[in-house]
Amino acid sequence: MKKLVLIIFITGLIASCGSGDKKAKLEKLKQQSSDLLEQIKKLEDEIALSGDTTISNIKTKDISIKPITFETFKHFIDVQGRIDGDENVTVSGKMAGAVDRILVNEGDEVSEGQVLAELDNSVFKQSLEELKNALAFASDVYEKQKNLWDQKIGIEIQFLSAKNNKESLEKNFNSKKNKWSFQNKITH
Repeated sequence: MKKLVLIIFITGLIASCGSGDKKAKLEKLKQQSSDLLEQIKKLEDEIALSGDTTISNIKTKDISIKPITFETFKHFIDVQGRIDGDENVTVSGKMAGAVDRILVNEGDEVSEGQVLAELDNSVFKQSLEELKNALAFASDVYEKQKNLWDQKIGIEIQFLSAKNNKESLEKNFNSKKNKWSFQNKITH
C-alpha cells in the first residue's frame, strides 16, 4: 500500500512538472492508479489463497452481528476507601462512669436530646448523699450561731462563716440535684 501511494505521488509529481494538457494527464494518472490498485488486490488474493501469511500489513478479524436486545448490565469494581459522614457527632456523658444500659442499637436513627445510654451512678448518688448530710450539719450550725447572734452572744465572724458555709453547700447541693436527671444518661 505504501508503494502504491509512492508511485501515485511520483507520477503526479512528474505529470505536474511537464507541459501540455493537464486534464488529460490527470485522467491518465487516475487510470494508472486504478489499474495498480486492481493488480495489488489480485496479488493479495492469490497470496491469501495460497496460505502464505508472511504479508505483515494484512490483518483480518472475524466479526459477527448480534441483534440488539435489552439485558441487565452487570459490572463490578472492587475499591478500597474511607467514608466520612456529613456531620461528625461527638457523644459523651456529663459524668464519667461505666455504662449500665445501652438504649439504642447500631444503625438506629437518633435525634438530638435522645437518651442513648445510662451510666452507673452509684458513686454520684453517694456523693450527693454526703453533700446532703454536710448541708444538714451546716444548717444546724448556722441555726445555733444565728440564735446566739440574736441573743448578742458569740463572735460575728463565726456567725458569718456558718451562714456562708450553709449557703455555699445549699448552692452546691441544688446544682448537683438539678444535674442529677441528666448526669446518668448519655444523650445525642
